[in-house]
Amino acid sequence: MKKNTFILILSLILACNKNKAQVAGQHVIEKAQPTENIVSDTIKTVSTSYNTKILSHLISQLNKEGFVFKSEKARFIPSFPSKTENTVLIIDGPGIGDYFAKSVKPEKGTNDIYPEFKICTFIFLTQKEAQKNFERITDALSSHKNIETPYKILIKENQIFYLFTQEERFRAYLEKYGKTLEDYN
Repeated sequence: MKKNTFILILSLILACNKNKAQVAGQHVIEKAQPTENIVSDTIKTVSTSYNTKILSHLISQLNKEGFVFKSEKARFIPSFPSKTENTVLIIDGPGIGDYFAKSVKPEKGTNDIYPEFKICTFIFLTQKEAQKNFERITDALSSHKNIETPYKILIKENQIFYLFTQEERFRAYLEKYGKTLEDYN
């Protein structure tokens, strides 16, 4: 009996790990696999100089307003399926930043709902390259009309900032802190 239970549990674990889903903004994307009809296209980020003051400004604002901001080691490779290009855009390279913000105070009118969202940054060698990739990612995101999970994407200098959450009720936070990034000079 123990042997059968162990085999069943092991089978379930292997089945779950086989096609792990990644959350990339508002999308739940199965591990991107090129097919006859869909090919992958890797967008390479670089580890180069970027304006750390922008992110420091955002962290300062978040801390003032009761958020904890954590840098996470990028555990996933962001990917964006594009219906218009018939590709899966895969973001890879050392220039990916992965961050998590969570409020230490519950949402107004609740006792146990804490606003939270993720921020991914993609750094490119030049502003021109960042702009080109921003347009491609934005196009991929907008090619999915039925997606409802909130996100905000913006470009600042040679960086793309991608903010997202799984909760519609937290959309206002994406807009607010996206604007904080956009308005920074």
